Order: sequence, then structure tokens, then C-alpha cells
Amino acid sequence: MKKKWKIKMTLMLMLLWSFSPVAINAADEKNIVQDETGTYYVVQKGDTLWDISNFFLQSPWYWPEIWSVNSQIPILNPHLIFPGQRLRLFGWKEAPEVLSLPGAPAEPPQIAALRYYHYPLINRIGFIQKDPEKSKGVIFKVRDDKEMISMDDVVYIHESGEKPLVPGDLLSIFRPSVPIYDREKETLLGIQHLITGTVEITEKMDGYTVGIVTQSFRVIRIGDQLMDREERTADIPLTDGTPGLSARIITSEERTYIMGEHDIAFIDKGEQDGVRTGQEYSIFEVERVSPPNGSGKEKASDIVVPIEVGKVLVLLTRPTTATCLITYSERSLQSGLTVDFPGN
Repeated sequence: MKKKWKIKMTLMLMLLWSFSPVAINAADEKNIVQDETGTYYVVQKGDTLWDISNFFLQSPWYWPEIWSVNSQIPILNPHLIFPGQRLRLFGWKEAPEVLSLPGAPAEPPQIAALRYYHYPLINRIGFIQKDPEKSKGVIFKVRDDKEMISMDDVVYIHESGEKPLVPGDLLSIFRPSVPIYDREKETLLGIQHLITGTVEITEKMDGYTVGIVTQSFRVIRIGDQLMDREERTADIPLTDGTPGLSARIITSEERTYIMGEHDIAFIDKGEQDGVRTGQEYSIFEVERVSPPNGSGKEKASDIVVPIEVGKVLVLLTRPTTATCLITYSERSLQSGLTVDFPGN
């Protein structure tokens, strides 16, 4: 019965959508907005989530996902969207072709493992790990003695690696933090590596090396160090999280007290705990609720109620920690909040 009802409802919805006065046959460039967090589309007259999903993500079956990630608009009725609404497409890229059976509506395929989140800032995110990254050199001077080092500046480097640097080498510039500890467990969580830019080696001089800053993600300082540049892809394959996993937010990458959507945060679980790139987890805040005392003799114990306040997507992993993007937040977030697999 459930399957027949589902087929009937799907046919009805498809019939309704087929009467849309305008279908998305070609996207006008002025209606597509791209920024650092992904791609957005400005709704036009006659558009439906079904059409938008089919055009941009190559499958109409993604429409519930688009509806879900645009809850802040809000879209009260997914079958009724209005011109001018700015829909986030969540940075997905579709790999497979979605097949349908002739004469019957297609069942939505299992597509979770075949979706990608496009994060163009992947090369600027840092990480926390227990062992500090081996330094290949230290910036000790900038040409013209500028106070703030940025893109195209010429810098002078004292080498410290085992293998000599050579012209043409491209390296990441990073700034290590003081060790970060878990105050409750009194254990070392690791050292934060803040990626500040990239540098290309241009010359070898007597006693020092010269380089030019090719990318500046943040203000680069005298004393910042160099390490091998890690090859990363901006397309993050989405995959299922690890059931039973429970972690905590250590801090934000910029060490701000308050965090929100699009911020980078570190959690205290990593590869050895089953955390993998592309997994999504929920952020929970604990609320204590005092139940009514029916007997009137003893005060009832408070009930601990976990409330979902956000979501994170794992971008980068290390053995005991992971770097995550906060993709959604209902309120301001702080360090110490629980990151959990939904349903734990």
C-alpha cells in the first residue's frame, strides 16, 4: 500500500510540475550568483524546485535537498517558490546519470555517495595535529621592510629542512600555535597550523633563499614557517558519517569565541575514530528541563535534552582531529558543543 501511495503521490506532483508556465531550459547568467561558499540561483517566474534541481544538478530528485539547505528563506511549501528568492545550490556537482524506468516514475536513487560539495577555499584551511609539521624554512625578512606581507611580496628565508629548497618549489606558509590542551581531561589535543599563504622559491643566495608570495590567505608575518604544500581537491565527495561517533568542537580556525555558518572549526576526533572527509555531522546543545514533581515530596531530576543547533561537513582529517566547515547554524555556536552522528 505504501509503495502504491508513494507512486500515486509522485505522479500527482509530476503532473502539477508539468503545468509550470516556464521551465529552466537555459540559465541566464545574471540569475546565477557564485561566491566562496558555492553557487546560488535567483528564482524566476514559473520555476520549480524540480526544474532547478534537474537543470543544475542533472537530476530532479535533488529537490528535497535544495529545499532542506534553504530553510532560512523559508520555503513554507516546496511546491510554491517565488521570483526573486535566492536559492543556495550547496556547491554540489553531480557525477552519475539518473536512470528511470519507462512507463513508471523513477525511485530516487541512493545518491549520497555520488554527490560532491565544492569548496574553492580548500587550500587555505589549516589543521590541528599532535606532532608539529616539519618546517622547511622560516621567513626572516621582507623586501622594503613592509609591516604586512601579502601577495607578490619578495621574502627572504632561512632554510631548516633536510632537503634543500630549489627555485620553482611551491610551499605553504604556516604559523604554528602554542599547544592546545583539553582542560577537562588534561590531555594534549595538538598544535594548530594556520595556513597564511603560499610562496614560490625564486633564488638561492649565499646564506639565505629568496621567494615570492603567490597567495596570501591572511596577513603573513616575519617568523612564519614553510612546509610542503598538500595537494587537495575542491570537490569533496559526500559520504555517510560514522554511527556512534561523538566529538566536541575544540575551537574555530580564527580563534573567535562565537562561530556560525561558513566558519571553519576543529573537532577532537579524527581518522583513527572513523572520521572521513565528506562526512556530515550534527551539532548539539544540551538543555536541562525540570519535569513537574507529581508527588510533591521529592524534587525530580532534570532531564538532559540534546537540541540540534547546526551541522558540520568534514573537509580535512588528521589522526586525532578534523577540520570542518559549519554548513548550517540556528544560533551562535561556541567551543565545547557536541558534534554527533544524528540518531546516536
